[in-house]
Amino acid sequence: EFGPRMTFTSAFSSNAVSICKGCDLPIARLELSKRYRFALSAALSPAAVKVLKALLHDRMTEEEYLEALTTFDNGAKAEPVRTVPI
Repeated sequence: EFGPRMTFTSAFSSNAVSICKGCDLPIARLELSKRYRFALSAALSPAAVKVLKALLHDRMTEEEYLEALTTFDNGAKAEPVRTVPI
């Protein structure tokens, strides 16, 4: 399964959340992910799987979910902003 990076809110999510808020639904984030299922006559090599995965998603904005997500909270904490004199 591939979907948006955990630290990235997609344009799809922003639009979907706006619609949900307009309907008084308490939704903070809604994302679209993709799952693929292939029926193969023989197993793929690890190298072939790696190539196939690279073709199925955009590494810049998406990541592979190795297991089903139950939350978008990844535990990341924002660091305080610092001013650096130049």
